[in-house]
Amino acid sequence: MQSKERAKLRSEAQLLPILVQIGKEGLTEKTVKSCLDAFNTHELIKINVLQTVADDLKTLAQELATQTKSEVVEVKGRKIVLYKFNSKLKHEK
Repeated sequence: MQSKERAKLRSEAQLLPILVQIGKEGLTEKTVKSCLDAFNTHELIKINVLQTVADDLKTLAQELATQTKSEVVEVKGRKIVLYKFNSKLKHEK
């Protein structure tokens, strides 16, 4: 993903609601399943990571992106934004 595409997605993500939350257990199968379910209806998802998660957020984001076959757009504070192209959704150009 190029930097202009990433910047556009970051600006879109500012207005998005949080769709998935990672709790004290960290990255679990249930969390990955929740992300995959969110990708069925959205291309861009925002994930909240609770303070109780001790893992490094950038590593956690990359691992989640690998498991969901998506791309990390941004890791800012305790929020992660992921993007996955969905050909089933209507695209405007």
